[in-house]
Amino acid sequence: MVPGVAFFAAINGVVLYVATPFIRKCVKSQDDPELCAKYTKKSCESLVKLTFYIILCSWTHYILKETSWLPWYVGGSTGSFDALNVNMPFTETPLYAYECFKMYLALYVY
Repeated sequence: MVPGVAFFAAINGVVLYVATPFIRKCVKSQDDPELCAKYTKKSCESLVKLTFYIILCSWTHYILKETSWLPWYVGGSTGSFDALNVNMPFTETPLYAYECFKMYLALYVY
């Protein structure tokens, strides 16, 4: 989970450094510096989470699309959701699936 938190912290730092000047110009309370800072911080945090979710969703789909875990109607190649319950609780997980789960968990730990 430590790499997930480090990855999220890196995304947080990059997005805050790049996006803060642009977002500060777009917030609605330009006259009040405290409100401007508050809205800028809140917008930047939302942008960081959006960026993190987009990266993780893309990575998870890339990992699961060739497995039997992801059905064809969700973008996978074959299979159905029934494959998740085969041989429970000893279901064979795809390579890097646990890393994806840890990255999603890191968002809530950070």
